[in-house]
Amino acid sequence: MKTNKDKGYKFIPSFARIKTSYLAKTDWMLWLPCLFLSALSLILLASLLRSDFARALRIYNRNFQSQAAAILMGAVAAFILSRINYRYIAEAWMFYIPAAYIPFLLTFLIGVATPGRPNARRWLSVPFVGMSIQPSEFLRIAFILAFAYHILMVHEKMNRPRHMALLFLHGAIPVVLIQLQGDSGSALLTGLIFLTMLFVAGIHWHYISSLAVVGGVMVPVLWNYLLSPGQRNRFLALLNQSPDDIQGPFFQSNRALEAIRAGGLRGMGLRSPDLVYVPEMHNDFIFAFAVNALGFAGALAVMAAVAVLCVRLMANILYTDDLLGRTIGAGILAMFFFSAMINLGMCVALLPVIGNPLPFLSAGGSSALANYMAMGLALSVHMHGRRKKKSDDFIDLRGL
Repeated sequence: MKTNKDKGYKFIPSFARIKTSYLAKTDWMLWLPCLFLSALSLILLASLLRSDFARALRIYNRNFQSQAAAILMGAVAAFILSRINYRYIAEAWMFYIPAAYIPFLLTFLIGVATPGRPNARRWLSVPFVGMSIQPSEFLRIAFILAFAYHILMVHEKMNRPRHMALLFLHGAIPVVLIQLQGDSGSALLTGLIFLTMLFVAGIHWHYISSLAVVGGVMVPVLWNYLLSPGQRNRFLALLNQSPDDIQGPFFQSNRALEAIRAGGLRGMGLRSPDLVYVPEMHNDFIFAFAVNALGFAGALAVMAAVAVLCVRLMANILYTDDLLGRTIGAGILAMFFFSAMINLGMCVALLPVIGNPLPFLSAGGSSALANYMAMGLALSVHMHGRRKKKSDDFIDLRGL
């Protein structure tokens, strides 16, 4: 006869098996670069808090605390999402679409600005906690899920004009709404996610050529009517780069280049009094600060972590035999890849300054939480998606 002690004894191995099962099934090549960049983000932010730049950057202890809390909550959210089959999540669009769009639309009515960006009312204040959230970050996640599900529902006939028009309408809604907020960086990123998902889903080539023609025609309209004078000046500054610009649109890029050059091979150190001040060096220009403080090794570590993350996401897309999983994975890959490329391009003055954070590294609680949620969805695709057999791989390297 089994005693209660025996029953209690058997619970422990059972719990251990659950933990071992997750550790064996999850994709550590996705977890590790995200955790590394998050840890580095906290180290850099803590260093800035103890520097002479803290007052100019308007960052305080609560910024560090909220960043750490967002990373912790994000990691928990990623774990929970990875345990849920992404098919069930995508099908629940009637819940997450209102949950994403309602807070976003409220920013047009009761949106608040941050100390660093007093003219941008893109945040909502959270009562009683003294924090704010940026709903557009979560709108992007909801869009990836809903658009992937939309593609799945119409895939066999998606290249028919009616269905393609509806898909383009679906993609245009968040892009236009985000642009109306004046957030060109997020609007551009959302548009690139939309196009990447369509490409992976199998959009016909004649739509691609037509889109290129329409895009060329829309450039003058976009330039003259949709971009503000300040946004146009940021593009013009790339054509007329001046090292003497101390107040104009090229000022931030000048300072970022100076910080990167000063970092050299070994860096100046996190506590050096000679660190170069760059506006938004805790956020959009944190890469410049990392190179300034940690040198070439810091730059290499950041770029390697981003590369590992993107390559692993690409590998999961290639070996997922499931349209919904592939399109979700493609959207998340595009989100991380293009966000990183735009951010790095801003830091080295190859792209205009349009306000785009570096995933997992830039300060920002909403961005950190949304990035981990996206990573959780990618992990769900890895853990619950149908995998291709070796005979179905795109390239057989054994004969090379």
